[in-house]
Amino acid sequence: MCFTKKTGLWTLFWRDRHLKFHQYRFLAPNPNLQVLLDHVDGSGDPIFWG
Repeated sequence: MCFTKKTGLWTLFWRDRHLKFHQYRFLAPNPNLQVLLDHVDGSGDPIFWG
């Protein structure tokens, strides 16, 4: 996750097998970090949990 001070938004990223980071496109940046954490915890998306 990355915080952008200028916009006040948190953005979720994922890392590929080549160790490059990409913005997670299924969740828009949000000013509330907990929204992103809840999504990672509850989504079941294998991109986060393998």
